[in-house]
Amino acid sequence: GVDIKPFKAEFFSQSLKSKGEFALLNLPFSMLSLFFSTPSSLSGMFGITGRYRFNKNSPELTAELVLEDAKILDKEFVMEKSDIFIANSVLKTDISIREVSTTEAVDIYGDIPLSGEIPFDLRIESHGNALGFLDGLSNDFLAWKGGSIDLKLLIRGTLDQTLSNGFLVINDGRLLLNNVLVKDLESKIFFDFNRFEVQTLQAKVGRKGKIKAQGALSLFRPSQENEEKLRVEMKSIELKEQNYEVNLSSKLEIDRSVLNPLIGGQVSISDGTISTKRSNSGRRSSASSQKYTSRSSRFSSETFPEQSWDYQSVQAKPLLLFLQDKESPASKILNSGIPKGFSYIGFNSLNLIFGPDLNIVSQPIASFTPSGKITLDGTFDESLDLTGLMRLEKGRVNLFTTTFNLDRKYKNTATFTPSMGLVPFLDIKLTTRVPDVVQDTSQLSSSNEYILNSSTSVGIGGSRVVKIDLIATGLADRVSETYELSSTPSLPKSYLFNLIGGNSLTMLMTGGQREVLVGLLGRSLVSPALGRLSDAFSDRIQLAFYPAFVSNKFTGDDTDNSDVVEGTDFSDLEDTQDDLSPQQSWIAEVGMDLSDKINLSIQTTPNRNDIPPHGTLTYQFLPTVGVLGSLDNDGNWQSQLQLFLKY
Repeated sequence: GVDIKPFKAEFFSQSLKSKGEFALLNLPFSMLSLFFSTPSSLSGMFGITGRYRFNKNSPELTAELVLEDAKILDKEFVMEKSDIFIANSVLKTDISIREVSTTEAVDIYGDIPLSGEIPFDLRIESHGNALGFLDGLSNDFLAWKGGSIDLKLLIRGTLDQTLSNGFLVINDGRLLLNNVLVKDLESKIFFDFNRFEVQTLQAKVGRKGKIKAQGALSLFRPSQENEEKLRVEMKSIELKEQNYEVNLSSKLEIDRSVLNPLIGGQVSISDGTISTKRSNSGRRSSASSQKYTSRSSRFSSETFPEQSWDYQSVQAKPLLLFLQDKESPASKILNSGIPKGFSYIGFNSLNLIFGPDLNIVSQPIASFTPSGKITLDGTFDESLDLTGLMRLEKGRVNLFTTTFNLDRKYKNTATFTPSMGLVPFLDIKLTTRVPDVVQDTSQLSSSNEYILNSSTSVGIGGSRVVKIDLIATGLADRVSETYELSSTPSLPKSYLFNLIGGNSLTMLMTGGQREVLVGLLGRSLVSPALGRLSDAFSDRIQLAFYPAFVSNKFTGDDTDNSDVVEGTDFSDLEDTQDDLSPQQSWIAEVGMDLSDKINLSIQTTPNRNDIPPHGTLTYQFLPTVGVLGSLDNDGNWQSQLQLFLKY
């Protein structure tokens, strides 16, 4: 670190009202933060020595700046010239700064007005790699590695009507931009009064990315005379951060001015992953919770225009809403994620295009593959307007021990409208297939009709797989109030919750605590893996792997135990009964939807060679009426008519 020296202040004058000398030394740069924001990378000390005098009651000051161990990050810089002169509200400068390891310097000389009515006459000039040491001011966002920069800039006019002339030329530039290598940077930029012209700008970014720009726009303030635009094109830019790793391409049109840009065109985001983090913003107060509850109740009874909107006509008939709800808790959370201090940037129908091969992940809960377009309008702050339609091509959600997959035959859309702020309107359908019976059938209660029905279902060990559909329609922050849960065959919602939770509640109530662990461990570890594997197959093919209790009467043993010989020892009879008791086995099931109503599935037990595979054909007439039949490799045929009643 830098040794901090004692602050030193000296004044010498025979008359304070005429003239004198002064010195202020060993002031740390951190003191400047008391007056304005300073970069944390700037370290060291500075000072000023000089003379002052009063000329006709107007003060004049002649001084020299002094640096002590001044650094930007690890690059030390010195002043070859540091003369300043203040008179008549004008600061006259003659300053030359350079890094100690280079011979090239940055020269700043001319007049800087201390009053808004006095004009500028300031010149800035630099050549070679003189500007390279200033990269530390970006806090590691930019690191200059090589090349030459020639800058010559003349600033004139007043603060309200600033004008500039000059050029910026970069040859063979190499730099790290947010840890991404940018090389072969070539640019020719000209400043013409209030005009900023990029004659050429091109570079290679990362492994295969390219960027180029050309055009012109106003520099300080928009001008009606300048109708040109700056066009920026990017191809295959690989962006990698903690929460995302994507491929970016764009064709941008920038209008208005450099200091107040208006951005249009399109940006394509593809080939990668975007991870979302759950908010840790803390608990809401009880008052805010009551306010949210009241607001939710009000909107749950509303009919939203999105519900009757024909999403297929999105290009021809854009959705316009009148209902405003940008103050909802979800909107506030999303708004808080917008970086502050960028409200000077505006968007003019900037299209964000998502896909292909893009995944949005919220581990370990959800993963989706989106496609579509969202249009941005307004300023880059909480008032930003989003409009567009996002389709979810595929995806899955993990609920309890069950993995739900998107039904790809459904529309699965997320609609963004200006009236709803950043919260989309969802219309998605998730589906899963869940094993119904995994417990010992000898423990079943005769009063449990649904479990008894399950135990006599056709399948190995009396098992079957129930298809469960979950449709979520409504605002994304309120789908918990509007979702619909159904199944084939049709079962009560309370029973479906038990199935989604791994049948743990049902088994606990029937005393099957041992099966709780088997079911939960099996479903928790296997379901996510099957969900990822199912993504590689068609929606018509399903995979399931679950435990069930299989009676030895299904093992194919031909021994007839129905007759007990008189005089048989009781212990032998007990051993025989133990051999016939159900045993836990893993069942693998592969299903295929031949149509919307006909399903063919094959069950097998990978860890049991003595249990023959079963093939089952199901025809569902209605949600509550179906017929099924099964055939094993021994030619045993079973059939069943199923009628399910809710009560």
